[in-house]
Amino acid sequence: MSTSSEKINHLTCKTIEALEAGVDLRALALADQLVATAPHSGAARRLRSMILLGRSDADAAFLESCEAVRLMPEDAHSHRILGIAAWQSDRCERAQEALEEAVRLSGDEPLMLAELAWFLSLKRGPQLAKMTARQAIGANPISGTAWAAMAMVHSREEELDLAVSNVTKSLQVEPGNPNALFVLLQILQQYHLDIDAIDLAKKFRGVPEADAIRRECETRLQKKTQVAKLVEGGVADHPVNHTPIATLRKEKKSRLPRAFDLLWVLLGGVLGTAGLLLLKWFF
Repeated sequence: MSTSSEKINHLTCKTIEALEAGVDLRALALADQLVATAPHSGAARRLRSMILLGRSDADAAFLESCEAVRLMPEDAHSHRILGIAAWQSDRCERAQEALEEAVRLSGDEPLMLAELAWFLSLKRGPQLAKMTARQAIGANPISGTAWAAMAMVHSREEELDLAVSNVTKSLQVEPGNPNALFVLLQILQQYHLDIDAIDLAKKFRGVPEADAIRRECETRLQKKTQVAKLVEGGVADHPVNHTPIATLRKEKKSRLPRAFDLLWVLLGGVLGTAGLLLLKWFF
């Protein structure tokens, strides 16, 4: 083995060790050395792009993963990293192309199918997303992300009974799946369960979509509190008969699925006792 190859292998091992230890700044410095030593190595470029993604530098990760794909055009994992980097840097068309290519090159590997389905459920039309989610569930019925993707499609179409059913299934096969919890956050928002939505949104600090939901729920909760104070002071009539929650409570038996019974159990560690009691009382 040549001295150059030994140095590349040494730097690669050290970079991976730093990455696994969570010392991302050191990992990036080592990856910089690795790429400088082996500028034509697609594996080195891919590794550096993964570290950049972990540091939330999506634009730099996108450029680096483009190089990795150029150097290793048949490598499914390089296309996957490119897809994620493109997604995080709001290059959605490029993200879809890369994620679809990753699925193709991997021979429909279940993990990559599930990631593609999740992307489509958030960023593309419901029919393609639903079809891909079904394919991902068929490839791996215990993929929490695949079930979460199906739930997200139903949530976007406001088919909340089906969304709840699929979130329940996702948390059943993969407790704590972050994608399922994000769909749940949207469902809580849609049902105007603001306190629980705000609590759950705290688990997604720094995620723009979750922050937007949290702000909307906080604003709505503030308005509810202001109205309640006006009612208590006799300044305004009680608005209960005009709220979405009142309407939902009247229709609760026809609109909500039995899946909520299981969801209450699965959410014990997510919303806490107070949140569970509120859900149980409400439904």
